[in-house]
Amino acid sequence: MHADYAGQSIMEYNGGAIIAMKGKGCVAIAADRRFGVQALTLSTDFQKLFPATDKIYFGLAGLATDVQTLSEKFRMKVDMYHLREEREISPKTFAHMVSSTLYEKR
Repeated sequence: MHADYAGQSIMEYNGGAIIAMKGKGCVAIAADRRFGVQALTLSTDFQKLFPATDKIYFGLAGLATDVQTLSEKFRMKVDMYHLREEREISPKTFAHMVSSTLYEKR
């Protein structure tokens, strides 16, 4: 089967599901691993969950190139924080870093 995707909207490539929940003394995060275009599945092992530290994980869904770019950017910023501060980043500081990163181009 051959399909021409050149004329399709970028909005057709977005998607995915990530869910997180907090319990008493525990947390859980889950994501689908599907990578595809509309009904066409290209892969079922696309990574959408990433570790920032041993205790901080984050999930990214949407355009595959954005997921890869943001995960690398967050990894680099966490590493720079660790080098500069000589300690692991806290969840609250990581949340602020994510927020400022997402709004820095506005």
